[in-house]
Amino acid sequence: MKKLNHASVMGELVRRNSRAGRDAPEDESVQEEIRLRWARCAGNAADLSFPLLFRSGRLVVYTRSPVWATELLHQQQRILSALSDLGARKMVVRTTPSMHPAPRPAGREARVSSTSQKNIAQTAHRLRHPGLRMAVERLAERVAVKDDDE
Repeated sequence: MKKLNHASVMGELVRRNSRAGRDAPEDESVQEEIRLRWARCAGNAADLSFPLLFRSGRLVVYTRSPVWATELLHQQQRILSALSDLGARKMVVRTTPSMHPAPRPAGREARVSSTSQKNIAQTAHRLRHPGLRMAVERLAERVAVKDDDE
């Protein structure tokens, strides 16, 4: 299984969110029901994974650990059986980048104004796509704010 880096996950989520709703769930209530059932369906892996998208019978699940991705793949038939009444026929498991990326070398952090940092946070709040929202929220938290005298 290919581990996605932060940039490729962010790029993929931006592309998906900008396709004029083509990747939006067909029925938001179905996606919400999947999220509600996830703890029962995924068992021990539920705390370390989340169902991100459900469309045309295809469930996309993200986890932060390749170990849990493998566990979810082993449980795939059981999970799909538990969600079959909602139309789940296929499950794709992807590994998200670490929430604790390697530190940048000193002096190399991105620096933005406090106004820009607030705009990033507000943009994240308005996004409907949960994965993209999480990525932009992380960006807003991690960006270094320039001093006014810089």
